[in-house]
Amino acid sequence: MDYLLANDALTINVSTHGAQLESLRRNDQAIEYLYQGFPEFWSWQAPLLFPHVGSYKDGYITVDGTDYHSPRHGFGRHMVYTVETVSATAITFLLTDSKQTHESYPYRFVLRVTYELVGDKLEITYRVTNTDTHPIHFSIGSHPAFNVPLAPNTSWADYQIQFTNHNLKAYHLDSDGLYEPDKTENMTLNTLALDHELFVRDALIYEPEESMTVTLTDGTHGIALDMGDHPLIGIWSPYPTQADFVCLEPWQGLTDPTTATHDLTNKPFSHTLAPHDTFTTHYSIRPF
Repeated sequence: MDYLLANDALTINVSTHGAQLESLRRNDQAIEYLYQGFPEFWSWQAPLLFPHVGSYKDGYITVDGTDYHSPRHGFGRHMVYTVETVSATAITFLLTDSKQTHESYPYRFVLRVTYELVGDKLEITYRVTNTDTHPIHFSIGSHPAFNVPLAPNTSWADYQIQFTNHNLKAYHLDSDGLYEPDKTENMTLNTLALDHELFVRDALIYEPEESMTVTLTDGTHGIALDMGDHPLIGIWSPYPTQADFVCLEPWQGLTDPTTATHDLTNKPFSHTLAPHDTFTTHYSIRPF
């Protein structure tokens, strides 16, 4: 089921399928900022990554002697969520563990996803509660895709990505989508000119020294994504397909390294949550 939320500045559509954002528009602009999920390029729009970001090495983890296989980015984007609360400007989706989730993730949990319109920003909040009797381990992230170009008479070459924090650590992926620890590098990066060739080795992954805003813009219109408390940002567009979108992805987690041992407790940027505790993270999107 789809829900439409609006305030004086913004209108969005969200879905119970994957708790996914499906549309993002400013009320004073005739622009759809969110990519519309064309299957010939990429059928998703803004999938939720849970209970892990990226891939497990060899596609599985081992917990208490049992192997659990999981697709890239986990099951969160495939599930149907219930609506816990809804108003004209905010909605909270709810997902709890089940027999289906236990096939790939053996822990009990409650996941809440909140979208709230605050002025000209869309605030997104994730809350994970441990309903198990022992600690649980997880990571979580977002994968929103934004249209490029946004306005008529502009093209990919007119767009750039700007970083408010210029000191970054870059993580490089191998052909299996795992990061290579020996190739991690520190860099200084102010802006990134948008080019399809940037994604020849999959996503660009950066860890800033401190929280930052990442802006996709042609100088007039764009998206300003405030990472909030997320330590990592992924930037991706399919390659060699030249699709008209780019993803800005705030992450609380990272794909496995090539040296992973299938132990979820050692997964980089993974979170450990004690019974009855709740983990909360947030970020915001401002279209302009």
